[in-house]
Amino acid sequence: MKRLTILDGIDSFFLISFSILVVWGLIILQSASSIASFNETSNGYFYFARQLTRGVFPGIFTFALFSSIPYLFWKKWSPLIFLFILILNTIVLVPGIGVERLGATRWIDLGVISVQPSEFMKISIILYIGTLLVKLGKLKVQKGVVFSILTITALTGFVVAFIQRDLSTAVLIMTIIGSMVIQSPIKLRWIVLVSGIILIGAVSFAFAEPFRMTRIITFLQEDVDTDILDSGYHSRQNLIAVGSGGLFGVGWNQSRQKFNYVPEPIGDSVFAVFAEEAGFLGVVLLLTLFSSIVIRLIQIAMPMNEPYAQYIIIGVITWFVIQSFFNIGSTLRLIPLTGMPLPFISYGSSSLWGLFIAFGIVANITKYRNTSKK
Repeated sequence: MKRLTILDGIDSFFLISFSILVVWGLIILQSASSIASFNETSNGYFYFARQLTRGVFPGIFTFALFSSIPYLFWKKWSPLIFLFILILNTIVLVPGIGVERLGATRWIDLGVISVQPSEFMKISIILYIGTLLVKLGKLKVQKGVVFSILTITALTGFVVAFIQRDLSTAVLIMTIIGSMVIQSPIKLRWIVLVSGIILIGAVSFAFAEPFRMTRIITFLQEDVDTDILDSGYHSRQNLIAVGSGGLFGVGWNQSRQKFNYVPEPIGDSVFAVFAEEAGFLGVVLLLTLFSSIVIRLIQIAMPMNEPYAQYIIIGVITWFVIQSFFNIGSTLRLIPLTGMPLPFISYGSSSLWGLFIAFGIVANITKYRNTSKK
């Protein structure tokens, strides 16, 4: 009979790497946000202070809380959690509650702060899909699991991509689902079916909105200079910032592109400002830190005999890696612009809370190992 044995606490390497990323993320944001903060409030530390007090401090609390709750607790409650988060994501349409920004309604107004519920959809999906996948066994059960996964994918895609007009988050969530399904013992034909439906849905939503088509067309242009003052402006300024960094960078807080050239220096383009200031070597160090966290999580997950723990780690790794790629890849013009925040670095409380919760659950998993008792 399998038994969970608790060790001496959270995995040290994971905790130290994660802590370094959180602190470094604050330092990067402080520099990237200084000009925008001063222009808007005459206080160069405005966005930094908000990120610290509304994002990081509450995030540390949630990390500590969720890391103290045995991860198997979520197995029982994951269906209700998913349903609750799904309802929250539809409430954004209610007048007086939902907040519209840049033509999209994705936030809930809580008075003091606005919350983006789709950020919590990611972890709820991971917990619920993991619960479903551990039920795999007989063919009949597999069919039921596949139907449930397809239903969840369709509901999530409709709410996030259609209602909230947030295709990048919808694609990220679908990718998380796909990665977890691929790692399961589910039969290949069902994997192909799920993957095909996810791909068709993503392509359909991509062509459903004119602004998405504009981003795709801009990306396909061979030279962004041909549209420098319109849709290609964002990409052009990002590339200028990255290229200006050279090998060693221009120095911390010395970016020129953040002086109202790069759009969204605290969000979409925070990596561009960082690359300009830290240079190629700084980028390599940051990506090395990202990679060390991912590799350590893989090392923790592989020897585990508890499938639910493995599925959670797989889902969180996919979330962390793909979201990072969406942000960095769009900055480097490897993919169309996505508007996806860089984990633990871009400004935004909801994104930070969701990530802190996910990493808190993973931290709890690192406290355990599986043993066998006959």
